[in-house]
Amino acid sequence: MKKTLQRILLVLLALTMMLALTACQKPVEIQTQNPDGTLTVVGVLIEQTVTTVARLLEALVLAYGAWALEKFGKNKKLQNLSLANDKVVKLVKQTVRELNQTIVNQLKAETPGGKLTGDQIDDLNARLLTTVKAKLDEATIELITAAGADLDALITGECEAYLDTLKDREKLAEKISEMTSP
Repeated sequence: MKKTLQRILLVLLALTMMLALTACQKPVEIQTQNPDGTLTVVGVLIEQTVTTVARLLEALVLAYGAWALEKFGKNKKLQNLSLANDKVVKLVKQTVRELNQTIVNQLKAETPGGKLTGDQIDDLNARLLTTVKAKLDEATIELITAAGADLDALITGECEAYLDTLKDREKLAEKISEMTSP
């Protein structure tokens, strides 16, 4: 729909420009002024045509400008949403590192086998959500929720993705360690 409207506007703009150019060119043999300086009927018609075409062209340019501003505004909203999402991702990573240093290592040391229980994982998830939400400013929360995103799901998903990245790094470090040890 938008592309069709764009094409129609461009065609109308091109036609208007062609009409304006042809209306502005008056043939030499047409007399547009009387000897006393007043316009002839042909002169009045040419003047009115040029004025009408100029007004139409101005209206089209203004309509195109309004459309372009609207398009730019939507692009800016998407950019702001992207920045808000990046902020959430950074805060999730920061909070995961903090929880890992302060709580997770201690819980793993206290738990037989070093594995966290389901209750401990649920508690850590609740702490993560609470901590990240407390760190976020209202504008960021409003942008994300206004876009229809579930903030809790976004935080949890980013946390899981970051934990997977950390696990992959640990596995890679272990493989490198095995390869370099005699």
